[in-house]
Amino acid sequence: MKKLLFLLLSSLLLCACEHQIVRYDNGEPVPDYLVSIHDSFLPDDAQRSIYFYVKAIDGVAGDNAKHLAQHARYGNMQGLSNQGYRHNLPTGRTVTLTLAASRLTTTGVVPIAFAYESIPAKEERLLEGDLRFTPKGGTIYQVRGIINDQYQAVWLESSNGEIVAQIERIAGGAPTAAQPAASDYTGLDINEHFIRILGGETPQLVKAKFGEPDMQNRTASRRDVNTGRLTYNYLNLGSVHFLEDYQRGIAFSNRVDPEFERLALATVLQAANPALMRQY
Repeated sequence: MKKLLFLLLSSLLLCACEHQIVRYDNGEPVPDYLVSIHDSFLPDDAQRSIYFYVKAIDGVAGDNAKHLAQHARYGNMQGLSNQGYRHNLPTGRTVTLTLAASRLTTTGVVPIAFAYESIPAKEERLLEGDLRFTPKGGTIYQVRGIINDQYQAVWLESSNGEIVAQIERIAGGAPTAAQPAASDYTGLDINEHFIRILGGETPQLVKAKFGEPDMQNRTASRRDVNTGRLTYNYLNLGSVHFLEDYQRGIAFSNRVDPEFERLALATVLQAANPALMRQY
């Protein structure tokens, strides 16, 4: 009996150790046999964000960043809890991706009686369409988009800024698959790419774009043992701040501080009070 209990406990500990090893993305490159597609979000304010995401693969719907964020709000929390998500696919075959864009809005304060109920965010569906896609092994792609009154588009973009597939709708027409625009983002300089970082980008994707950070630091959350903070600092570019979700095994960007904004703020502060420059 004691031997049986020992074997059982040993197997449980082994499982726990294996889970610890694989559960967190430290930013390693994607292996050649996989393709990683990352959802993204663009916050309007603390209560609203637009999500660009993979809704289905070959007609099969699964988890995505929009779905997780929509159901991550509990009780009287007024803000939207933005989430990241990555889809890992095997290489070597063409797939049909359903790309979509949605705006999520929280419902504000809820009655005390429902303080511990899950209150989903409201969803406004903006754009959706199918496209055929043959991924390249070891590549990281991101779902991005643009939404305004005259033009709506959601597209798949590689880490070097190349738009490889796109769904668009012009002035309220029907969504159509479109050829990638000739004026894509491959010609932007590194600073312009840096300010284009969206919410939901993982350390993998940021390193694929900008290389290893010059400095990085990690802090644990004081409120939630299942989350932490990671910051990548790039000299002359700025800082990328990630939220680490230990339970889901993912870290995703939720704030970017470009260097030029910090320098502009420092200039304003210096003009107002030179003593404040010591902070910069």
